Amino acid sequence: ASDVYKRQALQLARELEDPVAEVAALVQLGALNARLKEREDARRWYFEALKSAERLEHGKGIGRCLLGLGDVVVE
Repeated sequence: ASDVYKRQALQLARELEDPVAEVAALVQLGALNARLKEREDARRWYFEALKSAERLEHGKGIGRCLLGLGDVVVE
């Protein structure tokens, strides 16, 4: 159920053309997949979020992506 809500949040952020909300939703999807031990999916979401955050020069978003990626790699 959580996955459905996070995907809806991502879709809504894209529809509203809110790139910061999109980064946040992508990070949440990465975190969810990491908790589920779905590492490849988690990496994919985090890398997509990182690309967007870097394009926006969104420091907080970049930091969250890198922390998430680090957690996925270490586990």
